[in-house]
Amino acid sequence: MTADITLSAAAVALAPATWKYGALLTGVVITQILGMLWYSPLLFGNIWLDYHPEIKKKISAGPVNFKAKMVASAIGDMVFALFLSLFFHPNSLESAIVMTVGLEMLNLLMQWQHIVWVDQKLGCLVIDQGYDTLSIFIKLLTLAYVPF
Repeated sequence: MTADITLSAAAVALAPATWKYGALLTGVVITQILGMLWYSPLLFGNIWLDYHPEIKKKISAGPVNFKAKMVASAIGDMVFALFLSLFFHPNSLESAIVMTVGLEMLNLLMQWQHIVWVDQKLGCLVIDQGYDTLSIFIKLLTLAYVPF
């Protein structure tokens, strides 16, 4: 009987009619704008590029199709936001903080092997994880406070 209830709840959560489209879109728009600023020369872009000389070389070599990359990034961000909305239901600032900390700890643990084997520099890790943490937090806040 419990399995039936769980499956029913999952079916309801996966039904598009239950998704908070406004919250999802708001979270994605805010985090995409944040990402453009975060990785721009105004904030951490130049430092981040110093950790990624191959990307810096590509940008210096000629035009990069930033529109296609932004569209791909926004699509991935929307899928991630949808995933968050299916499994996490923050209802306050405090619950959004707790969920963000938990998710970011999982994120760091999953990346640990990559960090060890690639010898990722601490500064690059801090820049990327800082953005990821804020992105998760913003999406959870929009799920908590955007009612539609």
